[in-house]
Amino acid sequence: MKKYILAFCIIWFSKIVLPLPAADINDLIYSVSNEFVTITGCDVSASGELSIPDTIEGKPVTRIGVAALRDCAGLTAVTIPASVTHLYSQAFRDCSGMTAVMIPESVVFIAESAFAGCSSLVTLTIPDSVTSIGAGAFYECSGITSLHIGTGLESIGQMVFQGCSALTEVMIPDNVTEIETYAFRNCSSVTNVQIGNGVSTVGNRAFFNCPLDTLTIGSGVTDIDDSAFAVSAGFHRIDEVVFLGNDAPATGVNVFGAWGPFSIVVPTYATGWGVYKDAFEGVQLTSLAPFTYTIQDGNVTISGSSELYAGSVYIPPQIYGSPVTVIADSCFYDRHRISSISLPPGVDSIGYRAFMGSEIATILIPEEVTLIEANTFRECNKLAQVMLPGKLESIEAYAFQGMPRITDITIPAAVTDIGNKVFNGCNALSKIIFLGDAPSLGTDVFLAVAPDAVVYYMPSKGGFTSSFAGVPSQSLLTYVTGDDSVTITDCISEVAGKIVLPDSIGGKPVTAIANEAFSGCSNITSVTIPDSITSIGDRAFFSCTGLKIVHFAGSIPDYVAYDAFENSPNAIVVSPDASAGNMIGSVPVMNVAAVGLHRPDEMAEKDAEIASQDIQIAELSQRPTIAELQDARVGSILLSKDWQTGEVSLCFGLEKTDDFVSWEAFEDGTWTNATNGEVKLALPLGETKKWLRLTLTD
Repeated sequence: MKKYILAFCIIWFSKIVLPLPAADINDLIYSVSNEFVTITGCDVSASGELSIPDTIEGKPVTRIGVAALRDCAGLTAVTIPASVTHLYSQAFRDCSGMTAVMIPESVVFIAESAFAGCSSLVTLTIPDSVTSIGAGAFYECSGITSLHIGTGLESIGQMVFQGCSALTEVMIPDNVTEIETYAFRNCSSVTNVQIGNGVSTVGNRAFFNCPLDTLTIGSGVTDIDDSAFAVSAGFHRIDEVVFLGNDAPATGVNVFGAWGPFSIVVPTYATGWGVYKDAFEGVQLTSLAPFTYTIQDGNVTISGSSELYAGSVYIPPQIYGSPVTVIADSCFYDRHRISSISLPPGVDSIGYRAFMGSEIATILIPEEVTLIEANTFRECNKLAQVMLPGKLESIEAYAFQGMPRITDITIPAAVTDIGNKVFNGCNALSKIIFLGDAPSLGTDVFLAVAPDAVVYYMPSKGGFTSSFAGVPSQSLLTYVTGDDSVTITDCISEVAGKIVLPDSIGGKPVTAIANEAFSGCSNITSVTIPDSITSIGDRAFFSCTGLKIVHFAGSIPDYVAYDAFENSPNAIVVSPDASAGNMIGSVPVMNVAAVGLHRPDEMAEKDAEIASQDIQIAELSQRPTIAELQDARVGSILLSKDWQTGEVSLCFGLEKTDDFVSWEAFEDGTWTNATNGEVKLALPLGETKKWLRLTLTD
C-alpha cells in the first residue's frame, strides 16, 4: 500500500514540472495556392509555444486565415513570420492562454476580432506597417497593460480596444486621423490619454468609462461625438482637459458626462474659444503657452517650455522690444509633442541639454552660436539633419549622442574642439565632413557610428591621416593633378555650410573647376573661390539650391560657363572688381566694395538681418484684420464672455512706438460715452510723434 501511494505521488509531481509540448507545423492546417500559403486551421489541443514557419512546400506563408487558430487556448506564445501580410477575421480569437504575440513589420492588415478574447496578452505593439485594423480586433484583451500604435495606422476602428481593462495609458500618434465609436470603451484602468494632432474626429463613447486623470486633445480635432469621454456614476471625474487646437471643436451631447471637467486649458494665442458648445459652458478656461521667458539687462532668455504643448514652436526675434538671445539649460528637455522649433537669428547661446530627448524633426541653429553645450541634442530620435553654424568653435561632450536618423554632418572650419562621445551611437552617420583643420578630440567621438562611415576633409587642411578618430578618412574633393596645376572634378554632395576652396593642393595651384563638380550640393550656403582659378566649367554649381554667395577672392576668371550656376536661384556672385549689372547666366554679379561689403560673412550677416526683418513683418501681419475688428459676436476676437458672471468684455490692447522696433503699452487715454451709444477713447500723443497699433490680449 505504501509503495502504491509513493508511485502515485511521483507521477502527479512529474505532471507539474514537465513543460507543455511545443506546437509545430503538424498542428497546422493550410492551403497552398500558386504563389503563397494560407494557414486555415489548427488543432485546438495544440499547446505551448508555436512558431509559424515562413515557408511551407517552398512557398511563403503570407496569410493567417479566418478563425485559423481560434479557441487554441493551450497556446502560450505565437511567433508570426515576417512573410505574413494579412491576419484575417478571428484568426487568433479566444486564444486565452496566449501571453505574447509578435506581429512582424510585414503585416499591413489586421481584420475584425482577430485577437478578441486573448485575455492573457500583456504587451501589444502595432508595427508601423499596419495601415488597417478591423472592428473589435483586440476586444476584451483584458490583460494588456502596454500598447504601442505604429506610424502607419490612420484609423482606430469600432471597439478595437474595448474592454482592455488593464491598459493604463493611451498615446495616439499624429498619423491617426479618426478614433471610431467605442474604440477604447470600458478600458477601466486608463488614466492618461494623449490624442495626436492628426486626429480630426473622436467617435461616440470612444473613451467611455475611462477614469482619466489627464487628457490632452490634439490641435487637429474638430469633432467630438456624444459621451466620448463620459463615465458612469462612481468613476473618477477628470479635473482638467488640455486642448491644443486654435478652435473649439464641434461637440455632441455630454462629451464629458455630468461629472466634469473642472477646467479647460487652451493655447495662449487660441482665438476660436469664445463661443462654447453646451459641453463647455460654465467651465473655467485657462491658457497654455509654448514657452516661458525672462528679461534681464535688455535681453530675453527662453527659460522653459510646456510639456503639454504640441506641434511647431515659433520663437520671435524680440519680446516686448528686447532681443531673444539665450535658450536656457533643459529648456525643451524631453518634450515629446513638439515637432519643430524656429529659433530667431539673434540667439547666441544654447544651454546644457536644451533639446535633449525631444521629438523635434527640424531645427536651424542660428549663425551667432559659437558653443554647443553638453547633451544639447542628445537622443533627439527624430532629428535627421543638423546644420551647424559657421561661427561654431566648440562642441561639448555627448552633444549629439544617440541620434539614430542623422546620416551626415558638416563640421565648420571654425571648430577647434570636439568633446567626448559627441556622435556616439549615431548608428546611421556615414559621412562626416570637416571644412577646417582637424580639431582636438575627446574620447570615442565617433564610437558606434555607421560601419561604413567615412571622414572627409579639405585636401589643403592639416591634421588628417588615412584614419581619423578610428574612422577611415579621405579628401572631400576629387581632383586631377596635371604637370603644373590641379582641377577640382567632384565633391561630396552632403557638404553643407560655408566652404573655402584651396588655392593649391600638393604644392600645385588649383586652376579649374570641372563640369558639374559641385552639382547637387544643395546645402552649401557660400563658396569662396581663390584667385588661382581661371576656369569654371558647365553646370559646375548646378542645383545648389541653398547657395547664396559665390565670393571670388580676386577677379572673376576669364572663363565661367554661362550655365555654371544654373538652377541655383538664390545665388549672387561678388568680386572686388566686378562691374555692376553684369550677369553669369541668371545670376547677378555685384562689386563688394560698391555695396560696402568686404567679406562673405558680412553678406551672411546682412542676410540674417533681412531674415529677422522678414520675421518681424510676418509677426506684424498677424495683427487683427479689419474683418476681425468688425466682428461683434460674443466670444469673437474682441468680445470675451465670462460664463460664470455672464458679463461681456471688450478686449484689445494698445501699444506705442517711435521707431517701429521697440513697442510698449500705451496706458493713457480717457473713455467717454456718447448719447448715441458709441464709446470714445481719447489718446494724448504729446509733442513727440508716435505710432499706435491695436493688439490682441491673451
